[in-house]
Amino acid sequence: MECQQTKEQTAYPIFYDVESTEVRHQSGADGNAFAKHERGSRSSVLPLDCICSVVASCCNKCSLLNGFIADSENEDDVSRWRTAMKDTAGLVGWELNNTVDGHEANFIQQIVKEISLKLHFINSSIDGKLVGMETRVKSVVSSLETDSDDVRMIGIKGMGGGGKTALARAVFDLISVWFEAKSFVENVREVSKGSISGLKELQQQVLSDVLNDQSIVVTGVSDGKNTMKRMMPNRKVLVVLDDVDDIDQLGALAGELTWFKPGSRIIITTRDEQVLISQRVNFIHDVNLLSDEEAICLFNRYAFGREIPYQGYEDMSRKVVRYAAGLPITIKVLGSRLCGRSDHIWEGAIERLKTIPEAQTLKRLEISYNGLEDDQKEIFLDVVAC
Repeated sequence: MECQQTKEQTAYPIFYDVESTEVRHQSGADGNAFAKHERGSRSSVLPLDCICSVVASCCNKCSLLNGFIADSENEDDVSRWRTAMKDTAGLVGWELNNTVDGHEANFIQQIVKEISLKLHFINSSIDGKLVGMETRVKSVVSSLETDSDDVRMIGIKGMGGGGKTALARAVFDLISVWFEAKSFVENVREVSKGSISGLKELQQQVLSDVLNDQSIVVTGVSDGKNTMKRMMPNRKVLVVLDDVDDIDQLGALAGELTWFKPGSRIIITTRDEQVLISQRVNFIHDVNLLSDEEAICLFNRYAFGREIPYQGYEDMSRKVVRYAAGLPITIKVLGSRLCGRSDHIWEGAIERLKTIPEAQTLKRLEISYNGLEDDQKEIFLDVVAC
């Protein structure tokens, strides 16, 4: 507990065959053990398995229970232990009796998975400028139900520039270590329609990634399907198909659940919900636009390099963000373009943004910046240009 309070580390209590309420109120075996110490009994020490175990992440030297076995015991020690145990009972942790029906092996697996997820999230390469990502990532990971042995497909749906790809990438980076092979296929729409061989190239990418064999050659879409049917079921895979807009693309890249080994997960991002419905995915996530608070935080990170605007820019920042309508790509572009600019440039940008009718703002932002033609991009950037 001292490490958590003084070193910003996190402790997770594990209540093994004891209820957290017993630890909090120090009743039952817990209370009896403390009473022995208070009577000065040296015949036994406080039994650890009667109270709890503690997992302290990133802390090898600190343990909540270090003080329980000591050369001397006095009233101050016992009082300190009582306080520590009460504090422990107030932390978020796990109780064996109230988790997975008290099955110890499953209990341990759940703890390991949840701690691993927390550590991977801390150490992952998620863009530090992203806002509100952790909650969204946890929601997607939960819907993937990685404990299940079935093959599961989920969809992430939203307007262009709304953060679908960023969310899918964050989830992919976070959980890919749990799979035997992985593949993140970007820009499915663009690549598949960019040339006659587009779909074939995407199939080849998936096979090369999953089989870790760059020499694989796919001669055609039908050949790619047959090869995937034959080779993919041998490995538990995580596959992300990003920016899909046609059911034929999914037919070529993830046609049937039987193509994949049990435990595999496929994540599909798209602007078109009907594509996901036609594919009969298990779950569809809507990528919501940023809240006002998230939007201003994201804008500040790009415009000022921190979450709080420079003094004197608070009101102008709010006005700019208002016209972005919560769309991340627009907020990023506006923030980047205004970074380091003079008050005059800010005021001019706001005046130009005012010319866009509010009722049309969201509609005009439905297409992501990256999806615009070059001349349209120039028009967009001209809103905040010098």
